[in-house]
Amino acid sequence: MTTANNLAVLPGYPPVEGDHLIVWRGPAGFGVAWSDVYRVVLDAGPYSSGELVLNLVMHDYPLTNPDVQEDPSGEFDGSNLWMPWATRDAGPGVITLVRAGEIVHDGPGHGRLPEIWSDVAAARAALPDPLEGGSGW
Repeated sequence: MTTANNLAVLPGYPPVEGDHLIVWRGPAGFGVAWSDVYRVVLDAGPYSSGELVLNLVMHDYPLTNPDVQEDPSGEFDGSNLWMPWATRDAGPGVITLVRAGEIVHDGPGHGRLPEIWSDVAAARAALPDPLEGGSGW
């Protein structure tokens, strides 16, 4: 098994509760790159799996093209953790994993967070963190 296919050897894998997973996307059919930001949360509730899943926090998909009928962001919302790491359309090469505010896996290798990260930080500041006894976001 190659390193690219062996997720266990990737830095920070598997994600843990509270991590943020950023999936970087190529141009959305009209030359604009965008990203999804997910938070790793415990799937809780009466019909839950009790496992860690991804929860879409926000995205910067540009809705400026009138030919686009469907917003493709949030593809992995509610998915198990391995889904974006192992799918053909995503994979470790386009994923950034952030743990406690630090990049622990930088698949694209650009060493930066998306521009919307400041919005994520603002959302975290505005609502109590469920991992610290808050109601969640």
